[in-house]
Amino acid sequence: MMQAITFQRLNIFLAVCQQGSFNKAADILFMSQAAVSQHMQTFEVAVGNKLFVRSPRGVSLTPAGQTLQRYAQQILPLVAEAEKAVINVAELKDQSLHIGATPGLGVYVIPQLLGRFQSAYPNINVSTHTALTVESIKQVLARRYDFGFVEGHLNDLDLEEISWLDLTPIHYVLVVHPEHRWAEAKSISPDELTAEPFLNRQPTSRSRRWMESELAAHGVTLTNSGAELDAPGAIKYSLFSQLGVSILPDYSVQRELDRGELVQVEIKGVDLVRLIKLIWAKSRILSPVQQTFLDLNKGIA
Repeated sequence: MMQAITFQRLNIFLAVCQQGSFNKAADILFMSQAAVSQHMQTFEVAVGNKLFVRSPRGVSLTPAGQTLQRYAQQILPLVAEAEKAVINVAELKDQSLHIGATPGLGVYVIPQLLGRFQSAYPNINVSTHTALTVESIKQVLARRYDFGFVEGHLNDLDLEEISWLDLTPIHYVLVVHPEHRWAEAKSISPDELTAEPFLNRQPTSRSRRWMESELAAHGVTLTNSGAELDAPGAIKYSLFSQLGVSILPDYSVQRELDRGELVQVEIKGVDLVRLIKLIWAKSRILSPVQQTFLDLNKGIA
């Protein structure tokens, strides 16, 4: 007699429960919608009970489905705990992680963070994907990314389904061309920023909205837009061309500051700091590889 309840069926079943539809569950499981539907139909036949009420808007659980969900929510985490206890991640083969990161972090910070992991676990393939914060969260919830690296506060977003770990702080600094008049002074008062040509991120940028909010708290409104650009690298090249001044994360300009190609200028009384956050889906049962990655990053939190 074939076993009615298997780990594969429970895993697909719980994904459907969490997503509310076969189609969305298929996305996070990297399966076709038809395959998910067929698995669940076979499951229902095997247990002799309807587990889902199907409708054009998705699926909901029958009483039998609700009972099974309670058991699945206990069984699958327990299996994951057992795997973490006995699996040697360093010896695993054909395992991978998909990591999302905001553009600046993806270029300047994540290679170093991932380097630590891959030095310890060279057999694990790690692929990185660049996405803005909102898109990273979307992809993490869709299970296309195992984790995402984002910056700053997330208070304005719906985070009920997201878990996160605060990592290292990022300092944002005012930088100018070496021939700019502020380069000699080394510091300015906040109000001097108001009329200066300013190289900014695009209006949709969360970094820009955060920075402008922080400056506004010090009575500063940036009124002279030198240009609006979509990445720190583009802003740096505009600084080289003396098109204005800008405030950028320190990680993106450290090399240029060390070489004297740009100059950091203090804004008196203003300290602009954000945290890097590692995010993942709260409902996700982490695999041994995913848990190892999370634990390693806890070491730098």
